[in-house]
Amino acid sequence: MKTYSSQPYRLSVQYDQDSLSANDATVSPGMLTLAFSPSDGRHGGMLLLACKTPRPVSAAALRQWLVGAVHSYAPDSRPGRLEHVTVGGLSALVSEGTAGHTLRTMTYVLRSGRYAYLLSLQGSLRDWQDLLPRYQQVVRSFTVLP
Repeated sequence: MKTYSSQPYRLSVQYDQDSLSANDATVSPGMLTLAFSPSDGRHGGMLLLACKTPRPVSAAALRQWLVGAVHSYAPDSRPGRLEHVTVGGLSALVSEGTAGHTLRTMTYVLRSGRYAYLLSLQGSLRDWQDLLPRYQQVVRSFTVLP
């Protein structure tokens, strides 16, 4: 297992580097982006976004971010039902859906004070069952640092 952490964005995740490759994180003012891709060439990827905001993120803003992210995948993206789950000890929203006729998606959003996090999992319908456990391992390892 390999660990990626960012103290400025107060997060840490672990991933199996035999099954996922992490691209270099990019940082722009107020946002960190980290992308993962399958090491074996399967069609899919995972994106982790971390944002630092001027004030605490509201539940309504978090929900709006999730819906906006799902609609950005493809013109005919359809979010699934929003569910409340726990990620890294924090309350989170998740939606599993489709984008077009060939892509499955699962999107998580969560917040910790002035930080908001989005984990976007995507894969082709053909590869989804193989990719999902790889992505879920990263989601389960997500930790907000003190």
